[in-house]
Amino acid sequence: MVKVDVHLFAIAKDLAGCDQIVLEIDDATFAGDLLRELGQVHPALQPLLPSCRLAVADQYVPDDFVITGQQKVSLIPPVSGG
Repeated sequence: MVKVDVHLFAIAKDLAGCDQIVLEIDDATFAGDLLRELGQVHPALQPLLPSCRLAVADQYVPDDFVITGQQKVSLIPPVSGG
């Protein structure tokens, strides 16, 4: 098991009440599994997660991307612009 810091932004940060969540994950965890774990740790995030994306090292990743503890992970909620 390794620890991974998941950085939160915008509404995700507001719902969780913090700007970062530390999760213990297997050394090789899929991004989709990490999203589900976030919802279990912070149930207030669950309704938002289907429309969020994970970024690893500042790049969006698909659900089957393998995350290790050495990577910078960010939860990116939907945004609107004008």
